[in-house]
Amino acid sequence: MELIEPQARAIGLRGLMTALSAQKPRTARKAVLRGVVRRAARKVDVFLCHNSKDKPAVTRLAERLTREGIVVWFDQWHLIPGKPWQEELETVIGLTRTALVLVGRDGKGPWEDREIRSLLSEFVRRGISIIPVFLPGAAATPDLPLFLREFTWVDLRDGLRRENIDRLTWGITGRWPGAARAP
Repeated sequence: MELIEPQARAIGLRGLMTALSAQKPRTARKAVLRGVVRRAARKVDVFLCHNSKDKPAVTRLAERLTREGIVVWFDQWHLIPGKPWQEELETVIGLTRTALVLVGRDGKGPWEDREIRSLLSEFVRRGISIIPVFLPGAAATPDLPLFLREFTWVDLRDGLRRENIDRLTWGITGRWPGAARAP
């Protein structure tokens, strides 16, 4: 199983399920896949909920968080072209511990709105952390759903500055990273 988990991160949960599906009898396959999906998803520190129009800014943020040692679930890195993606989103949202709701110049997209509602349900059900994040170009007062307005947000409209990345890392991991760099 240890060899499977890095594969899950590299090719995505759906791709791993597809790859394993030919190797096991149906009932055993389902049990193995459920276990692999749960273990792989538990290793994800944060889910990025975003409007696809903001993909360049979200990519930069995902790369920066990865350099900080955070395991990011980003659709561009985990969804295999030509494969159904809704089930994988449901699985990851159902298991993630933290989500960033990223709002940029174009506001919320139609799928992002559905993801936000699912994330709010998971907040109520499991107590996950949800961090609204304002990307460069976001409105002075971004339009957030009523319940999401109550969450503490991080403002990246002025870029990926160290203090803002530290705040995100703190929200994602529960540990303040700035203390490790203090003299």
